[in-house]
Amino acid sequence: MSLDHTCPNPPTLSKIALYVWLLSLCLPALHYDGETYFGYETLVMGILFGWVGLVFQAYSNLTFLLAIYLTFRHKNPINLAAFTFMLGLSTFFITTIVATGDKGIHDSEIELKVWGFGCWIGSYILLFISTVWRFYLERNLNKVR
Repeated sequence: MSLDHTCPNPPTLSKIALYVWLLSLCLPALHYDGETYFGYETLVMGILFGWVGLVFQAYSNLTFLLAIYLTFRHKNPINLAAFTFMLGLSTFFITTIVATGDKGIHDSEIELKVWGFGCWIGSYILLFISTVWRFYLERNLNKVR
């Protein structure tokens, strides 16, 4: 008995998580220095330059995609999904980032946008629920055998 035939819900939740994450790329994610940045802009700039300002939350997108890939390869990356979720939640603690512009280098207040940021965190929640659910299903199947 394979897990995928007995209960398709965890892989389905992982697919929904991926779709919600892709949707978050099209929505406004944050506002700072007088401009609103969409998810795809935040993703690219965060991955390229996140290390400069010690904003490592952008790299949770890479661990998210790796966890989704492993899920589709019939593995259960529960630890990776938990790490991704915790790293994503740490975004709530960022209130200022270093900005450069006409004013020179300065600290700029950021405001997270509900739509883009909410979908982004929601996709992490769905992935985490999917991996936990799959873990318990696999555990119960092993007990039955």
